[in-house]
Formats: sequence, C-alpha cells, structure tokens
Amino acid sequence: DGAPQGVGAAAEAGATQRDSGASDPGLAADSQPAASCGPAVPPLPADLVTRVEALAIGTLVHIPAGARPVLAIISAENLEDMARGHERGAILEQVAAKLLLAPVPPTERVNAEVLHRAAMWGRMEFEQLVSRIEVQQMRARSGPLAECPRARRRSAFAGWRARVPTRRPPLPRSRRPPTCRRRSSANGPSSCSPPASTERALVRAGAAVAEPLAEDAPRAAASRVDAIGDELRRIRFKPLSAAGPSGRRPEHLKEMAGVRRHRAGRRFVRALAAFTIAAVKGSLRPTARWILDNQLVYLHKKKGPAPRPVRIGEVLRRLVAKYNCARHASAIRKDLLLQRQVGVCVPGACESLVHVQREAERLLRSGAHGQWVAIDLDLVNCFCHFEWPAVRRNAAAAVPGL
Repeated sequence: DGAPQGVGAAAEAGATQRDSGASDPGLAADSQPAASCGPAVPPLPADLVTRVEALAIGTLVHIPAGARPVLAIISAENLEDMARGHERGAILEQVAAKLLLAPVPPTERVNAEVLHRAAMWGRMEFEQLVSRIEVQQMRARSGPLAECPRARRRSAFAGWRARVPTRRPPLPRSRRPPTCRRRSSANGPSSCSPPASTERALVRAGAAVAEPLAEDAPRAAASRVDAIGDELRRIRFKPLSAAGPSGRRPEHLKEMAGVRRHRAGRRFVRALAAFTIAAVKGSLRPTARWILDNQLVYLHKKKGPAPRPVRIGEVLRRLVAKYNCARHASAIRKDLLLQRQVGVCVPGACESLVHVQREAERLLRSGAHGQWVAIDLDLVNCFCHFEWPAVRRNAAAAVPGL
C-alpha cells in the first residue's frame, strides 16, 4: 500500500519542529525542545496520558514493513528527548505504541492505517489521534466481525480462488511488458515491497536531523553509544512476549532496529543506546518513571481452579536490566557459583542441574553414602512474597555496579 498524501510532508514538519534545537550543544537538559528557533511546539493535551492508559493494552505484534522507517524515526526522537531530560519525549514515548500500533479495524488496510496515524502524529494532532483510536476500539467491542463488508469481500474472493483449478504459469522475462520489467527492477524481487519513492518520503523527516547525538557529544561519547548499540542488538527476548502497560513489545524494537533504511534503523539504535546510558546512570526525569510500571496477567494453571498471577513489566526496563546483567555477568556468575546457585548469567545452567541431579540420585541409590532425603519446596505466589529490600541490599553489596 502506498503512503497517503502528506505523510512525508507532515512527518518532516513534525520532525523539524521537535528537533530544531537538537544540534545546539548548549541546549539545557530541563528545557523544552525547539522553544526559540522555528515554529512553536503546541502543548500536549492535559488528559493525554489518562485517555491513553484507558485504551486496550493489546497492540500489533509486528509493524508493517512500509511503516517501519517512519515509526523508527518517531521512537528515536522520543528516546533522544528522554536521554536529554525532556519531559515531552517521555510522555510521547509512553503513548506512542498504543496510538500508532493499536489493532487496526478489519475494514482498513493495516499499512495504510498505520501510515495515516503516523501522519497525524507528525502534524501533532494528538487529540484527533486519541479520538480515532477510541472510536475504533469502541466499534470493535460493539460491532460483530461478520457484518464487516471487507470481511465479506475477502470470503467471497477466497471462495472464488478455491474454484479456480490452476494458476497460469508466469510469463518469461523476455515476454513481459516493459512496465512490468521496470517495476520489478525498481522495487526488487518482492512485489509487496513499497516503492523507493515512498520510503524516501518516509525517511525524509530524519534527513535534516539524521545524527543529532553525534553532534551533541564528543567523539569518545559517540563511539561509546555505538558500542552500547551493538551490545543492545545482541539482547534477545522470548518470542511473543507480553506487552507492558504502554503496549510496547520486544518485536517492535527488533523491527525498528532492523529497518531496511539503515539511516532510520541506525538512528533508532543509537537513541536506544543513549536512553540506556541515561537509565543506568539514573539521570532520567520523573516523567520517565512509567518504565517501572507493570501489569498483572492471570494465567490458567493445569492443576487447580485458581489462576496464576504473573507480572509483566515494560520492555524498556527489561531491556536495560538485560544489558546491565550482561555488563556485570562475570561478577554475578562468580557470586552465584560461590553460593551454589545457577540460573542467571550461567550458560548451560539448567542442563548442568539435570546431570548433577541424575548423578546424585545414582550415588544415593547405591547406598554407599548413607540415607538421604530429597525435599521439593514450592511456595505459593513466591515472587510476591520476596523481601525485596533485603534482596536489593544484598545485590548492591555483591555487585555494586548492578
């Protein structure tokens, strides 16, 4: 699907307004971006966070390929503002996933709808964007899917395709029309790839401010950001992990970091690295405290009628925690092995436990070591009964950098 008219212009205008002061080395940490140079930035709606928190947490698992460049630029702008201490960036990143990647109605095309939302975001029409998502979710809860005209057209098309006996073989390359040959050479081998002009319009917003962090920081700091970005690329999450209260998923970060347009993906990774550095230092503003929030999910257990409560945290906090554990892996591993504990930062820990248990049972059954008793302890709702102050004190004593 092609981009709606005005997507590139609106995104370019929004990026220019928000990042007009990004290249100024003397920009204060607690000032709002683009206050004196360029058009004035309109204030955010007073009830923006409250209305977005009332929306459903479920978001699209995957970002449409045609919308990944512009969404990577939007998230990079928010993360850069959070790293610099701007409250506006923290608020926008909190609401970005639910507003841009909310479930798309079946009457709309996913790629076109996400691009339309991104265009409204670029024009800073946050009030209209929240109202649009609220109406879509209200209709999804009230209207049945069977009455959807697009669903009826899809079912009719599927029935027609089922009655077609065979498909015609593709024409040889020499017999194709000239227009088809030009289109295939311009767009590449994949027919579902967006045209190059559309992608250029999407990433045009970040062309003027392609690498703001490299201009703000010295070369040593810029190289450190690139090094941390490479470490963040190696962090892995389990597939289809649940989203936190903001709706952001690990798949979103992976797809924005690996976007085909390398400029947008590289800028997003460097912004994510700058945010990680600020989070590890503890220099984030109080408006970024939402990354510590979590939601409670109840899972159906195989045994017993009572469900199992599981808390799901924000993906940004989980990313920073994984990076921090990987950075102090050697100290954590040494302390755990001294206490005969395996599980965190110990490669092959579960496999070694299985072999140790089998060997211990074999030796005990032989009777050469006397009589032993094996006790299996399982605490009810153990995670919620931990004494977390004592855990934090011991962790700070064992690994101060953690």
